[in-house]
Amino acid sequence: MRMDSDEDRNRKLYEHYDKMFPSDLAWNATVAVIIMRGTRPGIQGTGTLLKIAEEHFVITAEHVISGSSGNLTILPSDTDKMIPLDGEGIFGENVDIGVVHLSPKQADKIDPNRFLRLHNFSKKMGDAKTLYAVIGFPELLFNADEPNITKYHQLAHGWDGDPTTLDEFSKLFHFHIGADIDDMIGPDGKPRDFTYPGTPVSAQFPRELKGISGGSVWRIATFQGGRHLVDTPKIVGVECAVFQNARCIRAVRWGAVADMIRSALPNEVGGAFDLWRP
Repeated sequence: MRMDSDEDRNRKLYEHYDKMFPSDLAWNATVAVIIMRGTRPGIQGTGTLLKIAEEHFVITAEHVISGSSGNLTILPSDTDKMIPLDGEGIFGENVDIGVVHLSPKQADKIDPNRFLRLHNFSKKMGDAKTLYAVIGFPELLFNADEPNITKYHQLAHGWDGDPTTLDEFSKLFHFHIGADIDDMIGPDGKPRDFTYPGTPVSAQFPRELKGISGGSVWRIATFQGGRHLVDTPKIVGVECAVFQNARCIRAVRWGAVADMIRSALPNEVGGAFDLWRP
């Protein structure tokens, strides 16, 4: 009887976990945040479309949208339609989150089916054995001459290191996902290769993931009784930083983001939050 090779087993394991990720739902609501650098566009970060009551938002990291002088557009995934990022910014205190409250004119330019609702989000985190998906658009994989941009998602467990050793850690706001290239397997079952486009030169991982800043972090499965239990996947955080030496990705807890939005627009979204069961 033929025994599966390590690559075969890894490929099957990848396929098993990857099926847990709601790819169509997640990418449909994901936008690239584009900035013009001279005459050429570049990736500034990633955002997620959200509708609460009758209000429309782009959720991202503060450093993605601050200091841009209004020179930003968004590009919904799998389209070539750039839309100016126009709206009021909502920012937290001591947390790297930026929420753009879209003007009605700009919201009308986006397919309404692309906006997630509150039931797609949760405050319930996980632990080091929880399986997450982090998604976004690394600048490393962006080609300004192509009409579309490369989507990237990473399946990884929670980071099991000591977060108090990381700069500016807040137990109230942050959690971390593992990002060790040595532990990552690609769809073919082989160790994942992360190189600069067109060259065999390895790129620093996770440092060269820049561009996924502001992307969503989905809780895919929790680990109980020796196996992963798949719950309805939910967004539980927003990516805001990577740590090269510690090999992890930092995210802001969704609860902190929700509190920011509700505090900024209590009359507009308070009723919807009252009905939300996170």
